[in-house]
Amino acid sequence: PFIDFRLLNNTTHSGEIGTKKKVKRLLSFQRYFYASRLLRGIIPQAPLHLLDEDYLGQARHMLSKVGMWDFDIFLFDRLTNGNSLVTLLCHLFNTHGLIHHFKLDMVTLHRFLVMVQEDYHGQNPYHNAVHAADVTQAMHCYLKEPKLASFLTPLD
Repeated sequence: PFIDFRLLNNTTHSGEIGTKKKVKRLLSFQRYFYASRLLRGIIPQAPLHLLDEDYLGQARHMLSKVGMWDFDIFLFDRLTNGNSLVTLLCHLFNTHGLIHHFKLDMVTLHRFLVMVQEDYHGQNPYHNAVHAADVTQAMHCYLKEPKLASFLTPLD
């Protein structure tokens, strides 16, 4: 099943006031509350597709190669409209079975990751959300290294 997260992504646009943002988040949450109840407890036979139609092409292909050291996080960030951290983390949580193991609610997880991503200062040329996504992807590569993987449990 495809999950449309576009309405959950509430990036702040210039001039948008705080109250409007809060109302938008509340309405978005209420709209997806019922859907989230349906998602809980579903054990997917195949991986959930966490990317909506806008990302199905090249970004999805890139996610299939997320364990490669030459993964281009800057291209991935452009393809996900600046949502590389959220998209990557949702994908990795699903890939590693963390959503099922910890019985995470997909909507709650996504909204939390959006808030984490939004709290990074985009003006900072280095310590920003793209850097966080880059470090996350690199750690995924390290965890997949055969010499290290032999010492890790599935939850590590």
